[in-house]
Amino acid sequence: MCLTFRWWNCSFKFSRQFNSFSFAFASTLLGLETADLDEGKSQIAHGETVRETANMVSFLTEVIGIRDDKWIGQGHNYMVEVGQAVNDGYKNGILPRRPVVINLQCDEDHPTQALADLVHLTQHFGGLDKLKGKKLAMTWAYSPSYGKPLSVPQGIIALLTRFGVDVALAHPKGYELLPEILEEAKK
Repeated sequence: MCLTFRWWNCSFKFSRQFNSFSFAFASTLLGLETADLDEGKSQIAHGETVRETANMVSFLTEVIGIRDDKWIGQGHNYMVEVGQAVNDGYKNGILPRRPVVINLQCDEDHPTQALADLVHLTQHFGGLDKLKGKKLAMTWAYSPSYGKPLSVPQGIIALLTRFGVDVALAHPKGYELLPEILEEAKK
Protein backbone atom coordinates (compact mmCIF):
# COMPACT_ATOMS: atom_id res chain seq x y z
CA MET A 1 0.00 0.00 0.00
CA CYS A 2 1.38 3.38 -0.97
CA LEU A 3 0.39 6.44 1.02
CA THR A 4 0.46 9.56 -1.10
CA PHE A 5 -0.06 12.07 1.67
CA ARG A 6 2.36 13.31 4.28
CA TRP A 7 0.39 15.76 6.38
CA TRP A 8 -2.44 14.72 8.63
CA ASN A 9 -4.39 17.25 10.63
CA CYS A 10 -6.34 16.01 13.65
CA SER A 11 -9.08 18.12 15.15
CA PHE A 12 -10.13 16.97 18.61
CA LYS A 13 -12.97 19.25 19.71
CA PHE A 14 -12.65 18.06 23.29
CA SER A 15 -9.43 17.10 25.03
CA ARG A 16 -8.61 13.43 24.56
CA GLN A 17 -4.98 13.00 25.53
CA PHE A 18 -4.82 9.25 24.99
CA ASN A 19 -6.70 9.36 21.69
CA SER A 20 -4.73 12.24 20.21
CA PHE A 21 -1.48 10.56 21.31
CA SER A 22 -2.45 7.18 19.87
CA PHE A 23 -3.48 8.69 16.53
CA ALA A 24 -0.28 10.75 16.38
CA PHE A 25 1.78 7.66 17.20
CA ALA A 26 -0.02 5.52 14.61
CA SER A 27 0.42 8.26 12.02
CA THR A 28 4.14 8.40 12.76
CA LEU A 29 4.37 4.64 12.21
CA LEU A 30 2.83 5.23 8.78
CA GLY A 31 5.35 7.96 8.00
CA LEU A 32 2.89 10.81 8.41
CA GLU A 33 3.42 14.08 10.21
CA THR A 34 0.58 15.35 12.39
CA ALA A 35 -0.71 18.73 13.44
CA ASP A 36 -3.33 19.04 16.16
CA LEU A 37 -5.89 21.81 15.72
CA ASP A 38 -7.18 23.06 19.06
CA GLU A 39 -10.31 25.02 18.21
CA GLY A 40 -10.14 26.90 21.52
CA LYS A 41 -6.84 28.41 20.40
CA SER A 42 -7.80 28.85 16.75
CA GLN A 43 -9.61 31.57 14.86
CA ILE A 44 -12.85 29.56 15.28
CA ALA A 45 -12.85 30.72 18.90
CA HIS A 46 -12.75 34.30 17.57
CA GLY A 47 -15.59 34.00 15.08
CA GLU A 48 -14.02 32.43 12.00
CA THR A 49 -16.49 30.10 10.27
CA VAL A 50 -16.01 26.37 9.85
CA ARG A 51 -15.87 26.97 6.09
CA GLU A 52 -13.00 29.45 6.42
CA THR A 53 -11.04 27.26 8.83
CA ALA A 54 -11.58 24.07 6.79
CA ASN A 55 -10.27 25.77 3.66
CA MET A 56 -7.27 27.34 5.41
CA VAL A 57 -6.31 24.02 7.01
CA SER A 58 -6.73 22.32 3.63
CA PHE A 59 -3.92 24.38 2.11
CA LEU A 60 -1.57 22.78 4.63
CA THR A 61 -2.78 19.18 4.82
CA GLU A 62 -4.05 16.36 2.68
CA VAL A 63 -6.04 14.56 5.38
CA ILE A 64 -8.28 16.06 8.05
CA GLY A 65 -9.25 13.78 10.93
CA ILE A 66 -12.05 15.03 13.18
CA ARG A 67 -13.27 13.79 16.54
CA ASP A 68 -16.40 15.49 17.84
CA ASP A 69 -18.58 13.18 19.92
CA LYS A 70 -19.95 15.13 22.84
CA TRP A 71 -23.40 16.32 21.79
CA ILE A 72 -26.07 14.49 19.79
CA GLY A 73 -26.72 16.12 16.43
CA GLN A 74 -23.53 18.17 16.37
CA GLY A 75 -20.45 16.04 15.67
CA HIS A 76 -21.62 14.31 12.52
CA ASN A 77 -23.16 17.54 11.22
CA TYR A 78 -19.88 19.38 11.86
CA MET A 79 -17.96 16.78 9.83
CA VAL A 80 -20.46 17.06 6.99
CA GLU A 81 -20.03 20.86 7.07
CA VAL A 82 -16.23 20.52 6.90
CA GLY A 83 -16.55 18.05 4.01
CA GLN A 84 -18.89 20.36 2.10
CA ALA A 85 -16.58 23.33 2.71
CA VAL A 86 -13.53 21.58 1.28
CA ASN A 87 -15.59 20.20 -1.63
CA ASP A 88 -16.73 23.73 -2.48
CA GLY A 89 -13.20 25.11 -2.00
CA TYR A 90 -11.82 22.57 -4.46
CA LYS A 91 -14.66 22.92 -7.01
CA ASN A 92 -14.34 26.72 -6.95
CA GLY A 93 -10.58 26.61 -7.54
CA ILE A 94 -9.65 27.89 -4.09
CA LEU A 95 -7.91 24.65 -3.08
CA PRO A 96 -5.33 22.88 -5.28
CA ARG A 97 -6.61 19.50 -4.02
CA ARG A 98 -9.52 18.20 -1.94
CA PRO A 99 -8.26 16.74 1.34
CA VAL A 100 -9.74 13.54 2.72
CA VAL A 101 -11.94 14.05 5.79
CA ILE A 102 -11.84 11.13 8.23
CA ASN A 103 -14.30 10.57 11.07
CA LEU A 104 -12.18 9.72 14.11
CA GLN A 105 -15.37 9.65 16.22
CA CYS A 106 -18.61 11.57 16.22
CA ASP A 107 -21.94 11.46 18.01
CA GLU A 108 -23.25 8.87 15.53
CA ASP A 109 -20.28 6.60 14.83
CA HIS A 110 -16.80 5.57 15.87
CA PRO A 111 -15.58 4.03 12.60
CA THR A 112 -11.94 3.60 13.61
CA GLN A 113 -13.00 1.57 16.67
CA ALA A 114 -15.57 -0.41 14.66
CA LEU A 115 -12.96 -1.24 12.00
CA ALA A 116 -10.44 -2.29 14.64
CA ASP A 117 -13.07 -4.56 16.20
CA LEU A 118 -13.95 -5.98 12.77
CA VAL A 119 -10.28 -6.76 12.11
CA HIS A 120 -10.00 -8.51 15.49
CA LEU A 121 -13.14 -10.58 14.94
CA THR A 122 -12.08 -11.46 11.40
CA GLN A 123 -8.70 -12.68 12.65
CA HIS A 124 -10.25 -14.54 15.59
CA PHE A 125 -12.87 -16.38 13.51
CA GLY A 126 -10.71 -16.86 10.40
CA GLY A 127 -12.23 -14.49 7.85
CA LEU A 128 -15.10 -12.13 7.07
CA ASP A 129 -17.19 -14.99 5.73
CA LYS A 130 -16.96 -16.72 9.13
CA LEU A 131 -18.77 -13.84 10.88
CA LYS A 132 -22.19 -14.56 9.38
CA GLY A 133 -24.54 -15.93 12.03
CA LYS A 134 -22.30 -15.04 14.98
CA LYS A 135 -23.88 -13.30 17.97
CA LEU A 136 -22.23 -10.33 19.63
CA ALA A 137 -23.39 -8.83 22.92
CA MET A 138 -22.39 -5.27 23.86
CA THR A 139 -22.95 -3.40 27.08
CA TRP A 140 -23.45 0.30 27.54
CA ALA A 141 -20.47 2.40 28.63
CA TYR A 142 -21.26 5.40 30.80
CA SER A 143 -19.95 8.84 29.94
CA PRO A 144 -20.97 12.27 31.22
CA SER A 145 -21.72 13.25 27.61
CA TYR A 146 -24.70 11.60 25.96
CA GLY A 147 -23.15 11.36 22.50
CA LYS A 148 -19.97 9.46 23.26
CA PRO A 149 -21.55 6.22 24.57
CA LEU A 150 -23.80 6.06 21.49
CA SER A 151 -21.06 6.21 18.89
CA VAL A 152 -19.30 2.92 19.67
CA PRO A 153 -22.36 0.63 19.73
CA GLN A 154 -23.90 2.42 16.75
CA GLY A 155 -20.66 2.01 14.81
CA ILE A 156 -20.47 -1.68 15.71
CA ILE A 157 -24.12 -2.30 14.87
CA ALA A 158 -23.94 -0.42 11.57
CA LEU A 159 -20.76 -2.23 10.45
CA LEU A 160 -21.02 -5.76 11.81
CA THR A 161 -24.61 -6.33 10.70
CA ARG A 162 -23.36 -5.87 7.12
CA PHE A 163 -21.39 -9.08 7.63
CA GLY A 164 -24.32 -11.01 9.09
CA VAL A 165 -23.43 -10.59 12.78
CA ASP A 166 -26.41 -10.52 15.17
CA VAL A 167 -25.59 -7.68 17.60
CA ALA A 168 -27.45 -7.19 20.89
CA LEU A 169 -26.92 -4.10 23.05
CA ALA A 170 -27.70 -3.91 26.75
CA HIS A 171 -28.32 -0.29 27.75
CA PRO A 172 -30.22 1.69 30.38
CA LYS A 173 -33.77 2.76 29.66
CA GLY A 174 -33.85 6.16 27.98
CA TYR A 175 -30.52 5.68 26.18
CA GLU A 176 -31.82 4.22 22.96
CA LEU A 177 -29.79 4.29 19.78
CA LEU A 178 -30.63 6.71 16.99
CA PRO A 179 -33.50 5.24 14.91
CA GLU A 180 -31.79 5.90 11.56
CA ILE A 181 -28.80 3.77 12.63
CA LEU A 182 -31.09 0.90 13.63
CA GLU A 183 -33.00 1.15 10.33
CA GLU A 184 -29.75 0.98 8.38
CA ALA A 185 -28.64 -2.08 10.36
CA LYS A 186 -31.90 -3.88 9.54
CA LYS A 187 -31.29 -3.67 5.78
